[in-house]
Amino acid sequence: MLEIGDYFYIRINQGDRHAEVLAVIGDQALIEYYMPNGTTALRVIDRRDPHGTEYEPRGKRGNVSYFRLPKKWSRAMEEAGSTWYANPQQWNQVKELPEPY
Repeated sequence: MLEIGDYFYIRINQGDRHAEVLAVIGDQALIEYYMPNGTTALRVIDRRDPHGTEYEPRGKRGNVSYFRLPKKWSRAMEEAGSTWYANPQQWNQVKELPEPY
């Protein structure tokens, strides 16, 4: 089971991506994963099975926006003392990325 601060590899966009667990709520984990071009993205996954083979169908996982992070994840990150790297693809479209909390 994944815990806050764990590093692992997850298969996303036809490749294995380096990821870190930023927060957990129940059986869900908010992760930040890194793309080869240097950008990052957030995703909520089942922390019992990060590869999505046993507990969740593949379509159940979903990306989360840095710009619209749900408050429950923001609070969980604050409680855990987590921070993100935050280099989204939309970086060139904004002047400042919001802090997670």
